[in-house]
Amino acid sequence: EPVDPPATPPGDPVRSGTNLTLGNWRIQIQGRSNVNWDFNLQPDPNGGETIAIAKNGIRVIIEGIDIPGAESLDNVTIETDSMVLWTPDPSTRESQDEQDVPLELYLEGNIVFRQGDRVIYADQMYYNVAEDQGVVLKAEMLTPVPEYEGLLRLKADVLEQLNRQNFTAHGAAITSSRMGIPTYWFQSETVQFQDIQRAAVDPVTGQQLTNPNTGEPVANHDFLASS
Repeated sequence: EPVDPPATPPGDPVRSGTNLTLGNWRIQIQGRSNVNWDFNLQPDPNGGETIAIAKNGIRVIIEGIDIPGAESLDNVTIETDSMVLWTPDPSTRESQDEQDVPLELYLEGNIVFRQGDRVIYADQMYYNVAEDQGVVLKAEMLTPVPEYEGLLRLKADVLEQLNRQNFTAHGAAITSSRMGIPTYWFQSETVQFQDIQRAAVDPVTGQQLTNPNTGEPVANHDFLASS
């Protein structure tokens, strides 16, 4: 007869997750699936930085990203196979409560990156959390657009996130088709893409609207693409 696996000790980070506070950032790290994941946090042997390495499928929630007028959209959720996180060593900072602590991530493998109800899929990604900037390789971004009951789909060989609202896509194609091979698309060497998200509020209750299927906050979008 099959034997039940031994119980995981309480507080084991593989099961219960890991919480970090770095300046103003609040970071939750947990497994992406039932596969045991690995997490290691240590000082850089070269000095000056703290480095965290997580592998085998993780889910990361970063809180504390300041977006004026959109408090409920101030989180970033990331799923990835592997992640390297680095930030200045706390012992080298003048104040442990410093707000703008640099925080950088390198992500690799089956990436799903969510900001509000905008989703980016990718193979590799660098993301500077403090600057809200990044570079994404083999990217596909899905975002709602006004007055359209669907999602706009942007594919790019390289996607540069200049800030939360502005992107530059190189080797880009845009379509509203969700088919693997779209029946039509607009293609350009370079596309400048602006997607301004604002929290969507129920006019009756005044509460933030959420997606009933995912629980993620819903946003209103001002959208413009030019090439």
